[in-house]
Amino acid sequence: MLSHLIHNFDGVGLATEFGDIRQRLQMFSCKTPLTEGDAFATLCMMSCAILCGERDRCQTFLDTLWDFSCSILRNPEFGGARRSLLRCSETLWFIIKVAIWFDVMAAVTLTRSPKSLDTIRDLFGHEISLHDEATVPLEVYSMLPIVGCENDVVLALAEIAHLAHWKDVHTAAGNLDIVELVMRGQGIEETLKKPSSFISEQSSTSFDKQAHTRYLTSEVLRASAHVYLQSVISGDYPRCQPIIKAVDETLTCLKAVHEGHTRSVIFGLYICGCLTDDAGHRTYILERLIKHQAGPSGNIGVLIEDAWRQRNGGPVDWRKIVRDAGMLLV
Repeated sequence: MLSHLIHNFDGVGLATEFGDIRQRLQMFSCKTPLTEGDAFATLCMMSCAILCGERDRCQTFLDTLWDFSCSILRNPEFGGARRSLLRCSETLWFIIKVAIWFDVMAAVTLTRSPKSLDTIRDLFGHEISLHDEATVPLEVYSMLPIVGCENDVVLALAEIAHLAHWKDVHTAAGNLDIVELVMRGQGIEETLKKPSSFISEQSSTSFDKQAHTRYLTSEVLRASAHVYLQSVISGDYPRCQPIIKAVDETLTCLKAVHEGHTRSVIFGLYICGCLTDDAGHRTYILERLIKHQAGPSGNIGVLIEDAWRQRNGGPVDWRKIVRDAGMLLV
């Protein structure tokens, strides 16, 4: 899982060592094309950048990763992104799927349309049909083992980020169509209502603890996506009934995830923390974050408390708060 790559860093000394790492990366980041090893090194450096709070450097690494991923997924010899994945090594699967995930969560933070949106729609926007590749296991296409999030939830998060960007563009132009906004949101809601693939894959005689943990974290992300979607449609108002309901459901999911996996559910903790007035929810979220100070989770509690102080009864611009802090919600 991606968390093993990111979350095993303790953060100690990374900030001082990061300059040397960046210089090494520059030696191969301009190579065309990158090798698989170069791309994996870029991924590792991006993980360091996330821990060090260097968002600008994160974007540089992400651009490099996505350009590399596109060179694989859009290779005309393979006939599309799906068939390209079938021809990838396990390392390439990992790199491409993590690049997609980082791009989506960066888009959420920065209120932009994901660069990977068309690819995500191609990969996850309809049922998998392998035809002549019938012997290939479907996990080749699954994001769940790598990033702890099911494909339909990744698709929904990408579509919500795109919708948020669309809303901002039309709001700025003075021609936002509320009816279209709601209709687009309803379409995304249908994606989020799809049943989990984990349930259908489990037999009554077997239980995979690691797979179950991934399922639980994915359900947190699914519920968090509901909160995110409602904040785009209705505005960032903690007293909005659809947001209250979505936050309550997300907290239920969060409590089912062992505290040892707190850093895998940072997005849910952050968005719910910012968009709730419920004293019990606030206390639970802060106490959970305080217990897990390492990595990005160490600053999330501070940002949530800043959101509470800045609100004054109005909307909570949770994305601006995390952007101003130079962080990404990954």
